[in-house]
Amino acid sequence: MMNILMFTNTYLPHVGGVACSIHRFAQELKKRGNSVRVVAPYFTCMPSAEADVIRVPAIRNFNGSGFSIPLPGMRKSAWEIDGFSPDIIHSHHPFLLGNTALRYAALYQVPIVFTHHTLYERYTHYIPGDSLLMRRFVVNLTTSYCNLCDAVVAPSTSVASMLHHRGVRSPVTVIPTGIDPKIFSRKNRTAFRKTVGIPDNAFVIGHVGRLAFEKNLEFLTLALSHYLQANPDDHVLIAGVGPLEDYMRKIFLRHGIMKRLHMIGILGEEELPAAYSAMDVFAFTSQSETQGLVLAEAMACGVPVVALDGPGVRDVVRDGINSRLIMKTDIGEFMSGLLWVKSLGLRGPGQLSGAAEETASRFSMEKSTDSILSLYESLIGMRGASRLRSNSSLKAARMQGRIMESSLLASVHSVVPIARELYSCSSDIPTDTELQTLLAHHSGIRARIAGYAISLYIRIQKISWRKQEEGIEIIRYHLRQGEPVLLSFWHGKYLPMFALLEGLHGCIFASCSFRGEVVAEVCRRFGYECILIPEHARQRAVEIMAKAILHYRAGAVAADGPRGPRRVFKLGAVQLSSELGMTVIPASVAVHPKIVARRRWDRYEAPLPFSHVFLKVGKATTVPVGLRPDELSIWSMRLKKSLDDVDSEAEQSLRHALRGNEERLEIPVQRDLKIVSGGDHGKKLL
Repeated sequence: MMNILMFTNTYLPHVGGVACSIHRFAQELKKRGNSVRVVAPYFTCMPSAEADVIRVPAIRNFNGSGFSIPLPGMRKSAWEIDGFSPDIIHSHHPFLLGNTALRYAALYQVPIVFTHHTLYERYTHYIPGDSLLMRRFVVNLTTSYCNLCDAVVAPSTSVASMLHHRGVRSPVTVIPTGIDPKIFSRKNRTAFRKTVGIPDNAFVIGHVGRLAFEKNLEFLTLALSHYLQANPDDHVLIAGVGPLEDYMRKIFLRHGIMKRLHMIGILGEEELPAAYSAMDVFAFTSQSETQGLVLAEAMACGVPVVALDGPGVRDVVRDGINSRLIMKTDIGEFMSGLLWVKSLGLRGPGQLSGAAEETASRFSMEKSTDSILSLYESLIGMRGASRLRSNSSLKAARMQGRIMESSLLASVHSVVPIARELYSCSSDIPTDTELQTLLAHHSGIRARIAGYAISLYIRIQKISWRKQEEGIEIIRYHLRQGEPVLLSFWHGKYLPMFALLEGLHGCIFASCSFRGEVVAEVCRRFGYECILIPEHARQRAVEIMAKAILHYRAGAVAADGPRGPRRVFKLGAVQLSSELGMTVIPASVAVHPKIVARRRWDRYEAPLPFSHVFLKVGKATTVPVGLRPDELSIWSMRLKKSLDDVDSEAEQSLRHALRGNEERLEIPVQRDLKIVSGGDHGKKLL
């Protein structure tokens, strides 16, 4: 029998798969006769009495996330731990209490095991000042933490491969997160459906989990809303709470299908199997999971799954055998997967449900506990007069030194990102998804320097500009609503917008070229992400852009594209908007005086020092979902007219602000450039 000390930043009553799995795992270890203590922070709605749980002070509901952030200082906790005398330490997070776990492992000269529960870089949006740099730092810090541990547990083979690719040298063992087959099994679906008001003969799509941004629920919401519009007799059942709950309700309300959405909140362990059994198919779109515990739970109840491909998911879902695995983040593909399950008949044939149950049996809690106990015993057996005892003081010093080094590195990242960007090598940046790969962090040194120079030039000029804005609250309103937003503008007007719209976090799209890399660098300086679309991916540009906007919830694109023709609204932008049922917001900038590049296809405009700059944001337009090819052209003309109107209004407003001085002459500057001294527009510029 062993004394097992666990450290975790999330634990009950926090809602989440990691918290629930740690609790179940601890209970199973206790059943085997082991002593278990769990060190966790305080959460809201704490139970009055807990057995074998050591709570530490924490900031609760950090940044509105529902997570608790442990505070330094564990005097009372240290006294409780000292009386426990652990044989092994199991850390479930690489940060905060994870660092405390390292120190205690060195202090007690015992092995430490770390379970890599999730993709931590997908959670940085909860941290103020989130950026690409922050996500890279989180990945690097997690990798360093793995290498400080005696063993690492990966919930799936996909995660194990990812860890090796990132440079983890510590032994990695694949041990899936277990479920209790006695609890998760088929229940009476009719009774539960009756309690929530779902007809017994309806086809029900279900989802269980925390309703948060990192779960890719924007995509799931849009996919399900489109599906219900096309299938008027079907229903959606969602169990869970989170920051995206209001957004999901608004989308279903907008499409007039709210009556067929059933959001039932948090369910207890006794009610959850009944909820699973009431579903005909389980929809899963998260790509931040290392396994996806809910997948195994749904399958244990005989419910097939339709899931997007991602780390851990492919270890559970076998396409066409027990469920459907969708390889592309495409709403049409996902809907086809749901229809495929529906076409097999209510609850699917016995073969499909039986295969799902058989798959779930491989993820039993008993098998997982056997594996983890074997790992514990092997590490403890190696202890003896090993390195853990012989140089414990040195090891403790090294651990703490590395922790301090990591903290210092985090400070450097936040204080001097410019130096980091200019001199860091891109080869050490791990990328595990297509979207991350396309993020513009592979820029050459020339592009970085040019982008830095341009951004610095814009910032200096911005100080002297006489700025006016109209309608910018429209953008902020839709962003607060959590709706996917696409900001459209003409290519020749983009330069001042970097500065004028600074602070509105989102992504910008550019071609993969030297000029695109320079634009990407300027974007980063003003707080945007930039997606560089390479030539070989042009056919999938709409798919890539949709994926990025679902992730960042806001995007900006030159309506006439990177190469023109000038002021022709590209069909791709319309198709993208229709794909997601997106809100399109036109914007334009009027400048006086300005430089005009007459020989460029876009008649590029750049303000001069002390210029009058007027930003005009037009009315939002929601593009209908699923436009036909012939309708795309019609909507392209509508959006072009809307953008032209905004551009004209911006010029008129500027002329009005200049008190009628629009009749000034044009003064040539260079062979291909001219300064326009008046507020003229359209024909005068041509």
